[in-house]
Amino acid sequence: MARTKVDQKTKERGLSFSQKLKDQREKKNLTQRALSDQANIPLDTLRSIENGRVLAPNVFIAADLVHALGGKLDGWLVELENESKRKNR
Repeated sequence: MARTKVDQKTKERGLSFSQKLKDQREKKNLTQRALSDQANIPLDTLRSIENGRVLAPNVFIAADLVHALGGKLDGWLVELENESKRKNR
């Protein structure tokens, strides 16, 4: 299956999401396996998101991961967008 090229903004957003996901997982002292189990997603999927191989994860997977960390996807997306705007000023 061919990968779809992403534009720079999508790439930046995806990497920001990946980093926030990893930071929050580590803050809660969870292993990748523990988070993938709690979110009911494959471990390889979580690893691919965290290391930036998947820049635009399926919205349901992203929501399950964020929920497993005690957050809400819409809140995370607003935070990431605000951070992006501050960086680009």
